[in-house]
Amino acid sequence: MANFSVDSEKALVAAEAALVENFLKDLNNFKELMPPSVTNWESTSDQCTFKIPGMGTIGLKLRDLSPGRITMDSYGPVMFPYQLIIHVTSVGNGQSECYMTFEADVNPMLRMMIEKPIGNFFSYLTKSLQKKFENYKG
Repeated sequence: MANFSVDSEKALVAAEAALVENFLKDLNNFKELMPPSVTNWESTSDQCTFKIPGMGTIGLKLRDLSPGRITMDSYGPVMFPYQLIIHVTSVGNGQSECYMTFEADVNPMLRMMIEKPIGNFFSYLTKSLQKKFENYKG
């Protein structure tokens, strides 16, 4: 699908992969991970929309759940079609590793404009996920 793909930073999360996946598959929970600058948040368990200053509206709809992978597609009035894949891998000792891959079909000019902000945004989400579970004692 995509001619453009960017991975977030990887985060070590202090919780089992199944617990992290369970948290992430309910899109209502994504609000807890968002930066304070996000506005117009709306969500249900399987879709969400929100606005990021300088990047416009992002909409996500849950498409597929499989062990270690949550796939979402663009949703609502967005500038271009995209997909978000969340990777969650058990690393033992009650911990998991998580990162996000954003894929889209965009022209080279738009790619140059969005690559860094998109990468930073999804890295922020993985760091927020790490913080969410840092004191978790399973």
